[in-house]
Amino acid sequence: MKKMAAAVASFATLATEPGEDAFRKLFRFYRQSRRGTADLGAVIDFSTAHEARGSRPGVPKVVRFHLNVSSVTEHDACRAGLQPVSKWQAYGLEGYPEDLSSIPSTHMTANTVIPRPGTLTDIHGRQNTGAGFIFIPNPFLPGCQWHWIKQCLKLYSQKPNVCNLDKHMTKEETHNLWEQSKEFLRSKEVNKRRPRSLLEKLRWVTLGYHYNWDSKKYSADHYTPFPSDLAFLSEQVAAACGFQDFRAEAGILNYYRLDSTLGIHVDRSELDHSKPLLSFSFGQSAIFLLGGLQRDEAPTAMFMHSGDIMVMSGFSRLLNHAVPRVLPHPDGECLPHCLETPLPAVLPSNSLVEPCSEEDWQVCATYLKTARVNMTVRQVLATDQDFPAETMEETKRDITTDGLCHLDDQNSPVKRVRLNPDT
Repeated sequence: MKKMAAAVASFATLATEPGEDAFRKLFRFYRQSRRGTADLGAVIDFSTAHEARGSRPGVPKVVRFHLNVSSVTEHDACRAGLQPVSKWQAYGLEGYPEDLSSIPSTHMTANTVIPRPGTLTDIHGRQNTGAGFIFIPNPFLPGCQWHWIKQCLKLYSQKPNVCNLDKHMTKEETHNLWEQSKEFLRSKEVNKRRPRSLLEKLRWVTLGYHYNWDSKKYSADHYTPFPSDLAFLSEQVAAACGFQDFRAEAGILNYYRLDSTLGIHVDRSELDHSKPLLSFSFGQSAIFLLGGLQRDEAPTAMFMHSGDIMVMSGFSRLLNHAVPRVLPHPDGECLPHCLETPLPAVLPSNSLVEPCSEEDWQVCATYLKTARVNMTVRQVLATDQDFPAETMEETKRDITTDGLCHLDDQNSPVKRVRLNPDT
C-alpha cells in the first residue's frame, strides 16, 4: 500500500513538472510501464471496483452508474451475447468537467449538436452530475466474446469495408485477409520466425460512414452498409446507458500489437456529440488514459480488459484520451482467462451470436495471444440532420490541420499508420 501511495504521489509530481504537457508526460511514462511493478499503482481496475474501499489520493473517485435495466429485455441482451442488464456493473469517475463554457470552440462547429451531462450516483447513494463517462466491466455471457472476436478478424475485415492496407495494396490483394492469413496463424506455434500475415499487419478497419483521414470528416458518398449484428449490440448497450434512440452509423476497429499505442486525441468529427461513443475491447489488456479538455490536465489511467465496454457520453465525449500501452499476459503468450470458456454448444434460435468452429477459434486465439482488438461505434448525424455543404476554404483548412493521431508500431513495415480520427 505504501508503494502504491508513493507511486500516485510521483505521478502527480511528474504531471506538474515544467516542459511538455501533463498528458504527454504520463503517456510516455505508461508507455514504458511494466506489470507487477509500482508503475501501475495508480491505474484504476474497474473489474475490482466493487471490492475497493475508499478512493486513493490523486486518483478520481469511482462512482456507480445506474443503468436503465428496463430498456433492454433479457431476450435482446441474450441475442447479442450479453448478460441481463440487471447483472451488469457500471461505473463512472467523479470530478470531470461539467461546464459547457469551458469547452474550446475548436471542439465544435456550427453544425455540432452539443452534449448534455448525465447523472452518476456514488456507493452511498449521493447523486453527482458527471462527465458521462461510463465503464462496464465485461458484461458478456461466457464464451460469447468468441463471436465478436471472430467477426472483427474474419468478417468485418473483408470488402467493401476499408482498411489501412488498401493504401499500399490492390483490392485483389486485400480481398479476404482471413483466408490469406489463417494458415500462417495456425502454423505460428511451430514457426515463430515466419513473416507476419496480412491480418497481423492490419491496423484499422472502418465500417458504415468511412472516415476520411485527410479531411478528417465523414461524408454521404463514402458509405457501405453497417453490420447489422454490431448495430444491434451497440443499440442494446446504448439503451442500457440511457440512449434509447442511438443509431450505429460508423465504426472504427483498431488492431493492436503488443508494441502498439494510440496517440492523444479527441473524437469530434461526428456532427452529433449528444450521442455516445461506444468502445468494446477484446484480447490482451491495455492502459487507457482519460484526460480533460486541454492537454495540460493530467489524465486518469485505467485498465481495459477483454470484454470491457466503455461509453463516452455527455461532456466526456470531448475529452482527450489515448492508449499508451498494451500489456502482455503475465504468463507469456496466453489468452485472458475469460476467453478460455468456449461458446455454448446450443445457442438460441434467433441469436445473433453464431457458432465458432474449432479451426476458426484456433486462428483467433493465436492472433490474440499477442494482440488486442478494439471496436468503437458512433452515431454521426442527429435525427433528420444532413451532411453540411463545404466551402473550398473549409476543405483547405481541414486538410492542412496539424496533429494526426497515429498507431505507433515498432515492427510494422509502414511506420506510424493513422489509426483513429480526431486528434
